[in-house]
Amino acid sequence: MSQVSKIRPAWVSTHRRLEDDLLERLARQEAVQTIVRRRSQFRIRLTALALAFATVLVAVGCAIR
Repeated sequence: MSQVSKIRPAWVSTHRRLEDDLLERLARQEAVQTIVRRRSQFRIRLTALALAFATVLVAVGCAIR
């Protein structure tokens, strides 16, 4: 009985450590995914802005002729 009480706290602390490590990895992974998503959205918006600017330049060029 005394052996069980000695073993269990070690097991519980190991389990908690593993759980903390897993949660930390998950948080890092989510942070990386958020950064990648934001970069992707920024590139899409930048491309849309460049296309709009090019369209305006073409329209102005045609209007000047």
